[in-house]
Amino acid sequence: MKEAPRQSVMPTAWFAVALVQQWILWTLLPGPTIALGAAQSWVGLALLIGGAAGLAYVSRHAMAAADAAHCWTRSPICLAMLTCLAGAALWFGTLTGILPIAGFVSVVSSEFVFMDEEALIARSGSRVAHR
Repeated sequence: MKEAPRQSVMPTAWFAVALVQQWILWTLLPGPTIALGAAQSWVGLALLIGGAAGLAYVSRHAMAAADAAHCWTRSPICLAMLTCLAGAALWFGTLTGILPIAGFVSVVSSEFVFMDEEALIARSGSRVAHR
């Protein structure tokens, strides 16, 4: 019997780690700045708050939001976390804030999104094309 792989750490933990990494890189290793002016801070803050609101909504109303959210993405929670990370990188204003985003995307796509899709395939019994 084939055993399903187990998730050792939840995606929200990886999200928190990536946010902390962005803040540490911002304070200790600022690197080159993103020179877009004051608008970048406001756009970054809007993405950060919007992503957090989307994350809260999707996690609380998972079943109700499933149809609407899944027509745009296969993993709405991961998309909300990615939006928050992109907003934080713009808000901090340094290019080093992009590095944790790359790590987050790599881990989440290989560990969690793949396993969620495999679980959906196992439940439905067939591969369904994305809309």
